[in-house]
Amino acid sequence: MNKTDASSCSDMNIQSPEHASSSKDALPPLSRNSLSLLCDSGRISPSAWSQALDFCGFRPDGNAWLTYWRQVFLLGGVLFFLAGIICFIAWNWDDMQPFARMALVGGIVASAGIGSVVVGPDSRPGQALLLACGVAMGPMLAVFGQTYQTGAELWELFRVWTVLLVALALAGRQVGLWFAAWLSGNVLIALWLGRNLASPFDAFTQFFAIPEWLVAIACTILLWEWAAQRAVRKDTQSWLRSRWLPRLLFLDLAARTSCYLIEGIFNSYRWFDTWQLWLPHQLVPYFAVALAGIAWWWYRKKEPDLFMLATLLGSGTVVLLAALAEAELFFDLGVVGAFLFWGLLVTGLTAGLAKMLLHLQKAMSTEES
Repeated sequence: MNKTDASSCSDMNIQSPEHASSSKDALPPLSRNSLSLLCDSGRISPSAWSQALDFCGFRPDGNAWLTYWRQVFLLGGVLFFLAGIICFIAWNWDDMQPFARMALVGGIVASAGIGSVVVGPDSRPGQALLLACGVAMGPMLAVFGQTYQTGAELWELFRVWTVLLVALALAGRQVGLWFAAWLSGNVLIALWLGRNLASPFDAFTQFFAIPEWLVAIACTILLWEWAAQRAVRKDTQSWLRSRWLPRLLFLDLAARTSCYLIEGIFNSYRWFDTWQLWLPHQLVPYFAVALAGIAWWWYRKKEPDLFMLATLLGSGTVVLLAALAEAELFFDLGVVGAFLFWGLLVTGLTAGLAKMLLHLQKAMSTEES
């Protein structure tokens, strides 16, 4: 979209003095959401809505799509290249000398780091190379530990890897590195909690059954949103304003909390016998209520985000259905009757959620305008 189109698109909202007094005919400032709201309310036709999106530059053109897919393929190519190198070393482990293994994986880490500095860590290729450098550090540590038999436990490898990823994320100011550090930190905590267990897989069972990690995820989201709000107040195009990572973290938090509550609904007696750290398992329902209230207020008023609200409503619906199933609702009607009325119940709840989300979308679009 050129400057002429942008200025014309802005001028479309200017009204004459005789029309300015009429609030009924006033149009909201043009944006993609406001145009969609006008189309949904019937004030403009779908064809006019489509033409307005093209005219104002709200719909990506061929060049925008080409840029997007170029970035996706660049990131995918880097990650698949790393996966190929790891598989190559694993397949030829016995045929390679220890120095050759370390030289191969170490050369990837060094070349990716140096390449990121050369092309610029703020550019797209630089960000991809920096992410490749951080991801390749994990296999390098694993190859080093297996080659020279340092005696370190698996959780210690992930501890070093997490520290290195956090250092790179602080230096590179990149959301992808923070996500990689978050994944590595999850595995680190799980393996550390289960370091005395017979199998590492048993550690993940313990890891998903502690309230402390729910609080840790909630605190992480809170810190991220606080930093993003500061960036908005300063009117800076900060990487902290990216929305996909807090959404992913909130989805993780909602899913874990819902599974925890469902486990408590069906097997509440096990809470008293399950292994725990410091916080009691009975704290989770109160945590869930507080989380739902704060999240609804924040993502409805302070930082409107329909994805967060949809995740919250969906999780609450799943927990409600679990409670109704534990109460054996419609079970006395027989198999056919139970399936029929449960199908109607699920359909009604789904339709109600869709209606509520549409209402929220229109209300948030109007408030934004």
